[in-house]
Amino acid sequence: MNPTARQDPIHRHPFAFSALVLASVGTLELLMKVTIVDLLSLRLSVATLGIINGVVLSLLGAVTVGWLGLWRQLGRIGLPARLRSLLWFLPFVIYGALPLTAGPDVTAGKAVALIAFGMLTAFWKLVVLALVLFAWLPRGPQLATAMTAGLWAGMHLAFGILTGAAALPTLVLAVSYLFLSFAFIAVRLRTGLLWPLVPSYGLLLATAGAVQGDEASNLATSVADLQPALVISVLLAVFGLVAWPGPGQRPAKTAPAEDADRTTSPL
Repeated sequence: MNPTARQDPIHRHPFAFSALVLASVGTLELLMKVTIVDLLSLRLSVATLGIINGVVLSLLGAVTVGWLGLWRQLGRIGLPARLRSLLWFLPFVIYGALPLTAGPDVTAGKAVALIAFGMLTAFWKLVVLALVLFAWLPRGPQLATAMTAGLWAGMHLAFGILTGAAALPTLVLAVSYLFLSFAFIAVRLRTGLLWPLVPSYGLLLATAGAVQGDEASNLATSVADLQPALVISVLLAVFGLVAWPGPGQRPAKTAPAEDADRTTSPL
């Protein structure tokens, strides 16, 4: 079966496909947690658990994207881009570096672990976001964005509740993910690129882990602790409104500047 034949059912049944993706990820996350923490009684750090989960889910995501033939449609992770396109991702890099202002104190080994945790987690989470967005895009960018952002935020809400987080802080965190995902999607539609979000979002996850110590961000117990993340995610959503393709610009389904047949410089 060729990739196009595999993709057609996704567009015909976007909700079913989205539910399948989210349910698969959630089930695997829970199974790994139950196996590692409950059955094997291993006392691993949050970063180490995240790396294990990240390896499994990233491999599964990469295999799925490859089997569906969607590297191009999802933004061709890993290819170069024009400099002016990359400038759209600068706010996310700044956002990711903000936790460093709190003065984290980590060893070199932990820093490496946090970077691996951040990049792997960012990769699989953004693959989930991109797959859901791809499924809904034929229904129009507005509906696709609303459904993708809502489902992505809902995924984080469900993960938090199922892993024992307090309900109200988890809900606030999910709202921040709703705004953040809108900004992600807006820039993705503007540029046709996905891959620059991986290092920028991975940077945020790594630096947040360095500040929080060995506490999972999805297990926050105080709404007050989440207010800075909520405020910044709102600001990024405003940036997403600026980045949103204008009336005269069609949302980018792929990255035209990254066409493999181009011979000009990516800069």
